[in-house]
Amino acid sequence: MRKVFLVIVMSLPLVAATNFLVNGDSVATDTVLSEMFIQGNFEGGDTIVDVTVYLDLGNDGVVDPEDPVLDYSVAIDGSWEDIDETVNGFFSTIGDMIPISGDFILTIEDAGGSDQVILHIMPLTSSYSIYGDIDPDTAGLIAMAIPKGYEDVYVGDVADANGNYTINIPDTYAGTYFNVMVMGAINILPDYLGHFSTDSILLSGNVLHNDSLIPTDYSMIYGVLVDENGLPYAKSVLSGTFGRFVDISGDLYICNQGGSTDLGAGGMFLHTSPFGQVGNYWEARFETDADPYSMDPPPIDSIAFGSTPDTLADTITIYSCDAAITGTVFVDGTPADAIEMWAWNDTTGDAPWTGTYSDGHYRLLVSTYVDSYWVGVDTEDSVVEGDQYVPHGATGVNFHIITTGIEEISVEEIDFSISANPFVDKVTMEVYNLDEPSILNIYDITGKLVDVVFPESWINKSARYIWVGRDRRGNLLPVGIYFARIEGKRAITKKLILLR
Repeated sequence: MRKVFLVIVMSLPLVAATNFLVNGDSVATDTVLSEMFIQGNFEGGDTIVDVTVYLDLGNDGVVDPEDPVLDYSVAIDGSWEDIDETVNGFFSTIGDMIPISGDFILTIEDAGGSDQVILHIMPLTSSYSIYGDIDPDTAGLIAMAIPKGYEDVYVGDVADANGNYTINIPDTYAGTYFNVMVMGAINILPDYLGHFSTDSILLSGNVLHNDSLIPTDYSMIYGVLVDENGLPYAKSVLSGTFGRFVDISGDLYICNQGGSTDLGAGGMFLHTSPFGQVGNYWEARFETDADPYSMDPPPIDSIAFGSTPDTLADTITIYSCDAAITGTVFVDGTPADAIEMWAWNDTTGDAPWTGTYSDGHYRLLVSTYVDSYWVGVDTEDSVVEGDQYVPHGATGVNFHIITTGIEEISVEEIDFSISANPFVDKVTMEVYNLDEPSILNIYDITGKLVDVVFPESWINKSARYIWVGRDRRGNLLPVGIYFARIEGKRAITKKLILLR
């Protein structure tokens, strides 16, 4: 799945080389989280175009050196994002507006030229807001609010020149706890780390929240990117670090930081912070979004500082896609449209994501460098997703998704132990061999999400959870069967029996 170090994760590519429009206009004004319709024409016979998202700090509609890049991606004519799903030189799709209020410029380029669209994203109209100021006072910093238990939901605001921001929150999240993250956009303030607030904010009205950025001492992790032949990887790569460290007062910080691959000859470096005394480690992540025919290398974790700067690895290999895995996805027996698919291997990493077409079929590009891949389906509409281990070049790798009820799933790589089950007052669950700390979702027998449990501890890729048989509002739940599910690429579900 896509990595969290990106400032903005676009839900889909936005593209056209000419006549590029959003909601029928080349200068569009809309609100955060609203729906937008994107359309435009390819030129020069191209079927792939490059898309760059800039933060327009000067609100002048012109890309200048001060405007940071927020996102870089590609879009493909006839792909599953393209509504007509045919290669005809015309691209159209429906998606969500950028979730951060501010002024943006989208540039689109292919062999036939380039085009751009101006987006003025307005805050939501809401009864609730989180507001405050960021220190230092620097334009172009972003404050983002993320409700607990909803990792794919976030809304934010670009701070003004004085560091002030206001995030209006949808009324439906009243009474929900939020984490607030402050960060600099990619290519801006590389010597600062954004961090999650250590205190959760209960949204019960307009609340004030002050946060600051933590300066690094220009410590860095560095290495070299190469292809499968050992040659320097010359294409653009997004890189970043994800770190956890405990400071001298015992407070836990979770930091994200973008990096650079502009050193030439495949060189890269990532700014980090060596602050803290115990429990520190960093993880380096890489994305090849600029090239849909290359695979994202696996993240490299548990990087500890021994000196400044430190070394990540001698080389990080990026593999090219030269094979495919195909199949069909069914939801309740019907071919599924626009469900996201992924493939992954310990050596080659993540394959470029794709999705199912209107007849349910998908095609994932992978590398023949290794024998087999985990292939999975990711959909928000179902509680059962699943994955399979198949060789590259495999066909007929089908998935059957159910949207009612829930079934128990076992994954060999993840150990999931439960004590006192059936249970009366509380149940303790230990999950081992996780890639990263994960929330634990609790579903009832109908598949309804009733509670979200956060890990009590996280040590050596193992998490400990305690659930007390209550829903998200603290109400006692009736006796019966429930399901505890670790979400993610290797999702796993276990049955719980609640007694009184």
